[in-house]
Amino acid sequence: MISLIDRQALVKSLVRPGSVGAEIGVYRGDFSKEIYALCQPKMLYLIDAWEKYPEYEKDSLCHTNQDGNYNDTKSQMAHAIKVGRCEVIRGRSHDVAQTWNKPLDWIFLDSIHVYEFVISDLRDWSRFIKPGGVIMCHDFTEREAALAMDFGVVRAVNEFCAEAGWEITHTTQEGDWPSCAIRRKP
Repeated sequence: MISLIDRQALVKSLVRPGSVGAEIGVYRGDFSKEIYALCQPKMLYLIDAWEKYPEYEKDSLCHTNQDGNYNDTKSQMAHAIKVGRCEVIRGRSHDVAQTWNKPLDWIFLDSIHVYEFVISDLRDWSRFIKPGGVIMCHDFTEREAALAMDFGVVRAVNEFCAEAGWEITHTTQEGDWPSCAIRRKP
């Protein structure tokens, strides 16, 4: 397993320029802008519900201005949207996946961190990952603050890998909120 300093290094090492990918769970578009600048993807899909709902209540980001977050994302990504290299999609990831039909080289998953949502996202979206592609998951931690918000990223990733024949290939060293990357086993 490869260990990298942070999620920026993770993305930089795994996302090829000219690739097609999606960030699921966007918040205000800050990391979306970093992904775009670091990797120059051919197409970047940004998927988020930008709404409050009960399963999201314990996460502090739920209590921010969701319409404002959506508008901030569109503003931060305005140039990429204008040149046709970014599409902002407002909807719950499970619902968006049901009608999705585009292959992806990679996904950066940072949506609702509750186990049921993470495992659902992994199952729903992995079928769109091209051979050799990768799913990166943020907040791959069981630290006390994460557990207090009902995070289940570690459990979901481990279970998904075991059931679907994927493996963890990379982790990051961000002390509080690390990330991981998974790929299909060869």
